[in-house]
Amino acid sequence: MWTTLRRRTPADRVPATLGLSGMMNRSLRDDGAERCNLLGLCASHDHKTGGTRMDRLALLATLHARPGKEREVEEFLQSAQPLVEQEPGTRNWYAFKIGSSTFGIFDTFADEGGRDAHLGGAIANALLAKADELFATPPQIQKLDILATKTVSA
Repeated sequence: MWTTLRRRTPADRVPATLGLSGMMNRSLRDDGAERCNLLGLCASHDHKTGGTRMDRLALLATLHARPGKEREVEEFLQSAQPLVEQEPGTRNWYAFKIGSSTFGIFDTFADEGGRDAHLGGAIANALLAKADELFATPPQIQKLDILATKTVSA
C-alpha cells in the first residue's frame, strides 16, 4: 500500500477547534491569479465590492538631514502632501520623523503601475532635486511587499 505524503503548511498548525484551517488555504490558478480559499476569502480582493482589499506594494524612503537642515527637511515633507494628493495610484502616504535628524516616507500601492508612477512623480523629482542640499546621505528608497495589514474603515 502506498501512502501519499503532502508538505505541512501553516494551516496544519492551526487548532481544528478554531475552524481556520480552510481559511489558510491560498493558491494560484494556472494563469497566476489568486484562487480564493475554501471559504471564498482572499487577501487581494473584496467579493462584496469587487475592489481591492489590501495594498500589496509599498515604498520606504529613509532620509538623514544635514546638520542644521532638520527644520527644512520637515517643512519639505509637509509641503509634499498636496503633491501626493494628485497621485491616484498612491493609496496611503506617510511622512514621519525618527529622532532629531532622521526622517522617512512610507507609501502603499495596489499595483506596480501606481508605485512606478509615484517613483517618477513630482515628490520623487523634488526629493532628488533637494537631496544634496538637505540630506547628509542620498535618500535610501526600498521597494517593499506588504504581507499583512490592519486598517480602520471610516
